[in-house]
Amino acid sequence: MIDSENLSSTDILLDIKKEYFIETGLKTTSLIRIDKLATIDKRIILGELGIINDDLLKIVHLNLKEVLDLK
Repeated sequence: MIDSENLSSTDILLDIKKEYFIETGLKTTSLIRIDKLATIDKRIILGELGIINDDLLKIVHLNLKEVLDLK
């Protein structure tokens, strides 16, 4: 279970109780941790975990700019 009280300002909670959640294809409430970026070799990717809609993608972009201190 995700403790929503300990989220950073750039975390994005994908809540199973929200209307948009069914579109994600995820199975449970999930968290996009913008400040926990990593690069991985594409050969170890087995497939998609889920998708986000355009509105959530805009929030990801804004939060990514904030984390990377971009204007």
